[in-house]
Amino acid sequence: MKSHLISVLLLLSLPLLTAHAGGPIRSMTGGKCIPLESQPELCREAGERWLVMKADGSGTMVMGFVRSSPTYKDMKKISKKFGGKRERIPESKCKKDWGRKHPWGLIEANGASPVEPAAYQLIIPISDKFAIAQPYKDIDCHWNDEYYLVEIDNKLKKLKEPLGKGRTYYTMGGYSMQSPVRVFIARGTTSVGENTVKFEQLGPDGRVVATYDNIIFSQAKLTFYTQNESGLIFAKAIDPRTGNEASVRWGPMGDFLGYYPKIDIIESIYDLDRKKFTNYLMQAVGRLPLQTDLPDHTLYVPLDEQGEPVKGPKNFVGMTPLYDNYWGFNERQKKYKDWLLVYKTPTGFSYKIAGLATRGQVKNNSESSPISILASEADYVMLADFDYQREEGAREYKSNSDIWQSYFIQFYTAYEADGVTPKASAYPGKWHSLSPWIGSRMVVDTGYKAKLATAYGPNRYGWDDRFTAIQTVYQNALKSRADSLARKRAYEAKIAESKRRREEERERAYRAAQEEWRKQQAFQAAHPSNRNSSQSFGDALNAWGDAMIKQGQINNRNNSYNGYRRDCYNNYDGTETCFTSKR
Repeated sequence: MKSHLISVLLLLSLPLLTAHAGGPIRSMTGGKCIPLESQPELCREAGERWLVMKADGSGTMVMGFVRSSPTYKDMKKISKKFGGKRERIPESKCKKDWGRKHPWGLIEANGASPVEPAAYQLIIPISDKFAIAQPYKDIDCHWNDEYYLVEIDNKLKKLKEPLGKGRTYYTMGGYSMQSPVRVFIARGTTSVGENTVKFEQLGPDGRVVATYDNIIFSQAKLTFYTQNESGLIFAKAIDPRTGNEASVRWGPMGDFLGYYPKIDIIESIYDLDRKKFTNYLMQAVGRLPLQTDLPDHTLYVPLDEQGEPVKGPKNFVGMTPLYDNYWGFNERQKKYKDWLLVYKTPTGFSYKIAGLATRGQVKNNSESSPISILASEADYVMLADFDYQREEGAREYKSNSDIWQSYFIQFYTAYEADGVTPKASAYPGKWHSLSPWIGSRMVVDTGYKAKLATAYGPNRYGWDDRFTAIQTVYQNALKSRADSLARKRAYEAKIAESKRRREEERERAYRAAQEEWRKQQAFQAAHPSNRNSSQSFGDALNAWGDAMIKQGQINNRNNSYNGYRRDCYNNYDGTETCFTSKR
């Protein structure tokens, strides 16, 4: 058993309701709120509805949310009903804090009055009779992280023992309105396998209906995944029959469906402009038949809304995500935006690269989803070979900390009229570099081939072998990095020299003032009658010192816009040298 403590800490730090891929997340921050006719002091959150199962098993119903804006005095009464007690924190601070809070409650979708009072930091209905909630128990100006199972009866009662503490419960469905909400509560790590966690599944009556001690907790990925179209829930788990990694599924009503082949949840960017990510459910089918610097060599096929593998051409083997670390994320998170498709050929394997579906999206899948990309695979150029190389850059300077990385592709010598299918007589030809760019997706199609033919430099004509291509691109990267580093060091050297000269100027002025003061003191001792003139000089000297200090302060804050400052120093030749640098 490894990394159990780490797993628990990470589990506790996960945001709530992250179990669904690509769907809305209930943030409890509030949206458009329409006042209730029966209680104008309350309002119904527009468009926020959750599908839940009825506790008696007779079907489903829809719940909505209400919120209020109580006074500090009102919240003290609510806290007392919950059995809480106010901690010793200045009342003025709490009053100011509570002015920004909006407690939440529940209302039936077609109801006129709340079915549970607006008295909770967060409340999630799991049926028509029960909800998971974090009440305002203690008026202490802090978030109360204990959560409870509360009965939906429009009453505030003294709380019993909490279900748990921290954000360790998962809800799937509900807000999608395509399947009712289902709830899983984490209960700590187990010894079944590496990173396995025990989960309890709650039923609509608030009772534990099943316990699973073999769910694999992913440090940087979703633990649960919901297919809204079908309501299926997926998770990674250890198969008790074989002891190997597999997957488990639950149906739309929370029924356990059994064990299935191994899956993975791949996070990929779908909005380049706003840097938004989503997750795709994939099934592992093998290993990439290459040795590259990619952190993941697993081959996957996408799964559809029913959890079935999406089929490609007969010779399609699988696809693997192309790692892109230019986003500056922790390497463990492994962000992606493009895919490498692998095909079996009579002589070995061939490849295609795409990060965007040229034929548009499939159903409700985006154009960047693996399902849509696979549906457009006939438009991508078949490649004879592929490689990916990367190396850490110099970390001592932030502006020079990018990781050098480049993709290398080998075209065939001849293609059919479509421009993408190699001729039967074709053989592997020239190598080219394909540098990833964070502002666009890589799509190696006929358009890219035409664009490459107009490029400048050796990449236009390519290299005869992969080693020469890698060596050339790498050396160019080193030169660029060294040039950038040299310019930065030269700039810093100028700054340091200017500061040194400024300090020398101040030191000379200080010594000159001291010498002048010494002479004046000696003159005063020899001529006592000139005391007033000496005093005037002392005042002038003090004023000069104050001016020097003030000038230094002005220099330090001059041009501080956008986090930058501008320093100007005397060159002692009637000119100044100015530098702009980060503060």
